[in-house]
Amino acid sequence: MDLTEPSSFEAARAFVEREYGRLDALVNNAAVCYNDPTLYGKVAHTPFEQQAAITVQTNYHGADLA
Repeated sequence: MDLTEPSSFEAARAFVEREYGRLDALVNNAAVCYNDPTLYGKVAHTPFEQQAAITVQTNYHGADLA
């Protein structure tokens, strides 16, 4: 489930219902830490402010949406 994509919530719910019938408990211990891929020379630089915004949006605000 992608916490930055509300449409994925319904897909996750439908999958659990279809495969298991119900979900008794969900423990979210995952988080994202934006790691600037320019460290590997693959893409253009992403400013720190954007990296921080992506991290906070996913870890803090994304959990509120779910």
